[in-house]
Amino acid sequence: RYTAPLALTTATTVQARVRVDGAWSALHAADFRRPGQRGDVRITEIMYNPLGDEEAEFLELKNVGEATADLSGAYFDGITYVFPEQTQLGPGEFIVLIRDLKKFRKFHPEAEVFGIYDGKLSDRGEEITLHAANGDVLTRVQYDDRNGWPLSADGAGDSIVAVAGGADPMRPQSWRAGAEMYGSPGRDDTGGTR
Repeated sequence: RYTAPLALTTATTVQARVRVDGAWSALHAADFRRPGQRGDVRITEIMYNPLGDEEAEFLELKNVGEATADLSGAYFDGITYVFPEQTQLGPGEFIVLIRDLKKFRKFHPEAEVFGIYDGKLSDRGEEITLHAANGDVLTRVQYDDRNGWPLSADGAGDSIVAVAGGADPMRPQSWRAGAEMYGSPGRDDTGGTR
């Protein structure tokens, strides 16, 4: 039993559940980081069901921390992609991963693409987790096409973008529909900073 707050001195994923009348609740998880502690890579935009061509989907990462993040060997659950050795993401920099270059270029002819992943983002929602090479969780989100998530991102032309200050990327309140049709891969959305 914990009767006082826990002091977290490093990036930590906390998993917890509650026991009531002999029954355990579902397991909940939250990631905690101190600002400036290290590179802080987050999933900041997801185009999971693009209007016009499903293969034009993309996933955007941004380093919102104050130090360079080393993504060498980092990998995902949800899509298949492993970052090559010497992958460094500086503070404020983006990485865009896509499903199909030709289809993506129809909507974003000048966006910088870092890599092409295998698999497909689910149109109904799923959990996407980015792991460091050692298996530690760097960031994750479990988006949905309902239950409080932006409905227009499900095939109407919008992406979902992280809300500035959104504390828990697993909650729909930390996301909004993108302000730009077909998304804004590799740069901040015009509807506000992330």
